[in-house]
Formats: sequence, structure tokens, C-alpha cells
Amino acid sequence: MMFNAVLDNYAWGGSSYMKLDGVSKTWSITYEPPWGYSDITVLAHEMGHGFGMPHSSGNYGQTYDNVWDVMSDTWTNCSLSTDTTYGCRGQHTIAYHKDRLGWFAPGEKLTLSVGNFATVTLEQLALPQTSNYKMVKIPIRGSSTHFYTVEVRRKTGYDVKLPAAAVIIHDVDTSRSRPAYVVDADGNGNTGDAGAMWVAGEKFTDDINQISVQIDSAGATGFTVTIRNGGGPTSLSPADGTALAQGKTSSSLKWKLPLYVSKKQVSSYRVQASTDSGFGSLMIDKYQSGTSLTWKGLLPDMSYYWRVQPIYKDGSIGTWSSSSFHTVMTKAPKLGAPGNYSKQKKETVKFTWSKPTGTPSSGYYYTLQYGTDNTFTDVGQTTTVNNLLKTNYSTLSIPTGTLTNTIFWRVKLTNSDWTKDYSGFETAHYFLR
Repeated sequence: MMFNAVLDNYAWGGSSYMKLDGVSKTWSITYEPPWGYSDITVLAHEMGHGFGMPHSSGNYGQTYDNVWDVMSDTWTNCSLSTDTTYGCRGQHTIAYHKDRLGWFAPGEKLTLSVGNFATVTLEQLALPQTSNYKMVKIPIRGSSTHFYTVEVRRKTGYDVKLPAAAVIIHDVDTSRSRPAYVVDADGNGNTGDAGAMWVAGEKFTDDINQISVQIDSAGATGFTVTIRNGGGPTSLSPADGTALAQGKTSSSLKWKLPLYVSKKQVSSYRVQASTDSGFGSLMIDKYQSGTSLTWKGLLPDMSYYWRVQPIYKDGSIGTWSSSSFHTVMTKAPKLGAPGNYSKQKKETVKFTWSKPTGTPSSGYYYTLQYGTDNTFTDVGQTTTVNNLLKTNYSTLSIPTGTLTNTIFWRVKLTNSDWTKDYSGFETAHYFLR
């Protein structure tokens, strides 16, 4: 209803149950004073209330401060969108309100359930040019009443009065009188500056609920974003950076369900393991229903990486969780004969040692060094024997030297080309008599 005078200094929009022309129902109603229809942005706002749309806002206790919504701040930047007859034109309403009124077709909205991630291209909300998604809804901890919405707004059509092209995120709690709050990172009370506009290269994160929105790139009429709702499996064991006990050649990999995900939702887990932090080459790549896996055949003094990804019964694929651990060198081979400080009457000697705990099951060799140099650096006084498979070695040519009759010897574990030590040395010496 249009009035030619101010009633109570307000324009009003809403609904009322009444009988009109014999029909009793809830009717949408607006009361407009002259200033309400001289600028059509006010009429659009009040008609929105008539359709059942509430206000939105920033998170600052104000009602009319969301520049991205005709249902909040209708006046900012009117100079960019004014008609000679209808005055200031209103911008579009936000994606949450359009979805609330059923204005999106099923293929125009993506709901990203907990434990999932997706990379999508979002189309501008005003004058869309493609069939891409118009909105992503991110339930927080699986709630149906508390969620984030993600939309793209660009200066086109009635949205020409907006500050700039950007991805806009709202925190929606349907129990509030103003359900949708603009996510404004800088918290400065201005919903129209860079703090509320998410552009390529920026990332919104909600660490408590393990939600993130990464703005990957901008296109001609939209933005590509990567969204994660909740992390992957939790409580990974061994924990990241763990050093396994000396001699361990296997590890039990364990994990728990992702946060806020029930066991009934998960079909299986994909487990990958590698010595490459980028998982370029895989030692394990398998699917299984359980939440543990034993990884055998670990080598000493190595870094290992592993990750787990849930596969859901609805066919969606969850987020990877990753961890790493490292093994330590095995103990040096225990030296046998000739014993430390022992006396040998013959230059012919048989060196013996024992296989240490934690020796790899294959691909290992022993390296033996002996000579008169206790630092084993003088190649003229030191003999090195590589690629020994047995735990003994006999020699007929002990170098007695001219200044000493003390022979030093030591043994370690290595790989086949001596580029990797699996243990340190244990050293002993004996006397020639």
C-alpha cells in the first residue's frame, strides 16, 4: 500500500492473516510512505519482508550494515545505480535468502557435507551467464540450522552498486532474528571493504570446525573455490614426527573417524604410504574397512609418510589426513672375535660379529674395516671390505705396520651401494704378539 504521507516515520513490510475478497490466508503486505516508493530500493527491501525474508547484517549488532544485501544496507553506493523515475535501485539479496525462497534449481546449489571437500566454479548471483553453481552450503558439524554459505557477487545488473567483485561468505544461524552474518575478517565494522571480500589467493578458515574456503582463481563471471568441510581422519598414530624405537622394522598405523562423522557414513578408507612426502611413488595404496594397518619392512634411519582418506557410502570422497615418522639406525653389529684388548699370535684372523636387532629383512650388507689407523682415514693403513652377507670374514693379510702392532677393526650395516648406513660402527682393537 502506498501512502501520500508519513505514517510513523517507517516503511514496513511483512505479512498478516486476513480475509480478502473471500480468501482467508496470510497475505504479504507493505506500507510505503512517499520516501519508500520514491527510491525503489526501499520498496524492494519491504517487499522482501513480505516474501518472508529477514534482515541480514554484519556481526556488529547492527541491522542495516550488510552492503551485499537489499535486505540490509539499501543505501550505500546509490550514486552508482539511480534511475530518474525510480530513484535508488536495490542490489540483489544474498544466496541464503534466494535459497530460502526456493529460487535455486537443484543443480544450482551444492551442500558440502562434513568430511568432504570440493573444487567448484561459482557463478555470479546477478545475471548468471553459465549453469555453474550459484551457492555452496557448508553445514557446521553436520547442523541443519548452522552453516556457511558461499556466493559470488560482481558489479553487474542491479549489483552494479556493490563495492567490487568477490566471493562473499555468510555465517547463517537460523535461530537468530537476523540469521545471516557477513564473514568480515578484519572485524572493523565495515562489510564493504577488503575484510569481507574474498578474492583469488585468499583463504577463509574456521579452525575450530575444520572448515576452509580457498579462493583459487577469478573467471569472467565467477570464481573457482576449493572448500573443505571438516578434516580427514583424526588421532593418527604414529603421530607426526614420531621417532620409532631403535630396531623397529614395522609400525601399526591407526586413525579415528573424521570429526563429526558417524561410522555409518563411511564405506572404506584409502591408505597410502611412501618415502616421498609428495606421495609420488607409493609403497602402500589400498582400500580397507578398518581403522588400522600394519606397515612392515621398514628400513633403519629413514623418513616415512602416510595418509588416510575416507570414502563415504554416498560415493563422495573425503579429505586426506597425513602424518610422518622416522626410523632410527639399528644398533651396530655386536663384535665377536677377535675381542677387544685380546692378543693374536697369528696375522691370519677370522673376524666375527652378530646381526643386530632391527636389521632389514633384505637389501642390507656389512662393511668391515681393519688396520693400524684408529681413525680409519689413512687408506694406506686401512682395509675396507664391502658387501659382506655373512657375519664373519677371514683374512690372511693383516697390516702390522712398523710403529705399532695394534690392529683396529669395526663393522656397520649399509645398503648395497654404500649410499645409506643402517647402523653406526662398533670398534674394537687387538694386539699382535
